[in-house]
Amino acid sequence: MATIRMVKNYYRKVHEKYRSILQHIKLNHNDVTPSWESFYDQFELHFRGSYETISNRLKERYTELLLESKKQFTSEDKHLLDLGCGHGEFLDLSKKYGYITHGVDASKKVVESNRGKGHHLVCGDILRALKKYPRNSFSFISLLHVIEHCDASYILNVFSEVNRCLTKDGIFLVETPSLYSLWVSSRQFYLDPTHIKPVHPEYIRFMGEYNGLEFVNEIEHDSVKHRLAADLQLLSKQLSESAKSEFVKMHKFLYGPMDVSILFKKN
Repeated sequence: MATIRMVKNYYRKVHEKYRSILQHIKLNHNDVTPSWESFYDQFELHFRGSYETISNRLKERYTELLLESKKQFTSEDKHLLDLGCGHGEFLDLSKKYGYITHGVDASKKVVESNRGKGHHLVCGDILRALKKYPRNSFSFISLLHVIEHCDASYILNVFSEVNRCLTKDGIFLVETPSLYSLWVSSRQFYLDPTHIKPVHPEYIRFMGEYNGLEFVNEIEHDSVKHRLAADLQLLSKQLSESAKSEFVKMHKFLYGPMDVSILFKKN
């Protein structure tokens, strides 16, 4: 018994010693590790574009949709919710066109920034936030470049809550990188380390309809702008007229739309 006690005491001391060493290493490691949020902000700025770039892109894509959709709602009902609102480009655009704007984001930094611009913000997980909103709270809900960052079962639950939170005739807008361009789906998509996998537009449509939403339409945005795409276009000028139609199909397959939007309506 004495021997067993001695062995236990020895291993306890060894365990405590190495736990102390590991804790010291962990603390030192945390001291020198850069903030992920700060790093990702710089990553997005470098590869995705500035606030002005994104704002102009959204204005070009969705001004008509925002203006047309708000006509069917009273001033009290013009509540818009942007899930994963980021730096607030879509919130700012929507507020400019008369919506009462709400957003959800996990970043405390961007939440505080957006609150300072007069938007109603929740900091945290988008599904948890959705579950806390009353039924029929919003006439417009957007989910822009979020779905590709999430697990399938999680997004299915998000769609269910979106349906609950939308008013009658409310709009649900989803935007994601396009699978219709090989350049995007097999190359550019994986540049972002937080992307999980591309999501097929037909799957998004099925999820919406499964959750009681009416599919309205699908919109493709902006072909790839790259030197290789431009070079291929130059080559097409050397083709015969009969070959050009096939070339157009091939070019779209390779360097087609960067993003795709799927639009739903709640009946």
